Amino acid sequence: MKYEKLTRGDYIRLGKAVAQFNRTRNELINMQNRQYMPDEIDYKEVRDLHVTKTELDKYIKNLKNFSEENMEEVIYLSGETLTKWESDILEEEKQIALRRLRGKLGSLGKTHKKERERIEATIKTIKNFEKQVGGDFKDTKERIHRLGARDYNLRRAMQYRKNYMKSLESLSNFKNYNKLIKRLEKINDPLYFYKLIQKSDFLNELFVFYKEPDTIVVGKFENTEEGFNYALEHDFNIKIEE
Repeated sequence: MKYEKLTRGDYIRLGKAVAQFNRTRNELINMQNRQYMPDEIDYKEVRDLHVTKTELDKYIKNLKNFSEENMEEVIYLSGETLTKWESDILEEEKQIALRRLRGKLGSLGKTHKKERERIEATIKTIKNFEKQVGGDFKDTKERIHRLGARDYNLRRAMQYRKNYMKSLESLSNFKNYNKLIKRLEKINDPLYFYKLIQKSDFLNELFVFYKEPDTIVVGKFENTEEGFNYALEHDFNIKIEE
């Protein structure tokens, strides 16, 4: 999904839609005591969840579609209940999440045993959503919302970039550190940022350096800074200072 920077107007539209949703929800609960209503929405919590205009527009449309007409109670096999409005959204997101997970599973080689087991367990949990109760039901519902977002990969790339730039600070004493920072700060698209870092055999292992600085295996390099300079020169075409 293409990266689209949201505008102040987009956030204003979101705020209005959230406020209207909460008003409608509370009115219906007070009038008809429907305790299976969706949770009230905190604008601050959902503001940063949508990173493309396409997904934000879809989310706002869903909020506006929330009305008494789709408040029919849906009872799952476990006895847990939701409104038809929320159940329909979850079913769509569930299918997206399962396709995403199966695609990831199909791309893994046989050597990725632990990763395969983790994904298979997640698929099983999501498929059995209707049989879950209590905290498990709620946790899986939130997982479906997260994995079923069409901009899921973009969200992950944005978080990766944020964490990566933070981890780079551990190398701030390197002579050519600022040259890399300037190059990376020019990149607007988080997905491109992620793919660029992944191409570098040295820099894509930076999280290991950041978390375990005393156990770095430098390999063919005499020290970490030499490997860093090699990556700048060969992976980014940045002229380095010796």
